[in-house]
Parts: sequence; structure tokens; C-alpha cells
Amino acid sequence: MSTVFKLHIYAVDRAIYDGDCVSLTVPITDGQIGVLAHHTPLAAAVVPGKITYRPPQGREAVTLACGTGILRFANNDALVLLDSVKAAEAK
Repeated sequence: MSTVFKLHIYAVDRAIYDGDCVSLTVPITDGQIGVLAHHTPLAAAVVPGKITYRPPQGREAVTLACGTGILRFANNDALVLLDSVKAAEAK
């Protein structure tokens, strides 16, 4: 079984990422949710915080600061629609 799923992250004014992904972590109203390939279908409200996703083939994880939005996962495809997003500040 594949460990990769499709990820689409869009802000109001542009596409942020559209490609394969091996893991995704998103801030939601109950805390954070982690998504891997073949996750159970879901829809959740995204709250301001940090989104982290890892592209396949050992590439570095990417962390973004986000505003509010929605996460939908179905058929091994994740869609994240956000009102605002930017590169997270390094610590």
C-alpha cells in the first residue's frame, strides 16, 4: 500500500502547495490532527497556528503559519483552504 497522498494547500490569493505528501499536521479546534496516507475521510475547521507537511523522498518538512480555514481528506486526497498563510518564523 502506498504511503503517499495528494496534498493541495490554497490561500485566498494563491496556491501554496500542490503535490505528493507523506504526512500532514494541521491545527484544528480540538488541538492538532495528523494525517497519513489512507486516513479516514474527514472535514475539520482549521484554526490559526502552524501547518507542517513532508513531501516524499526524504525531502525536508515544510512549516507554514496559517490563519483560519478548512481541511478535507477523502480518497487519499487532502485539501486545505486558508484565509492566510506565510512561511513560519524560524526559532
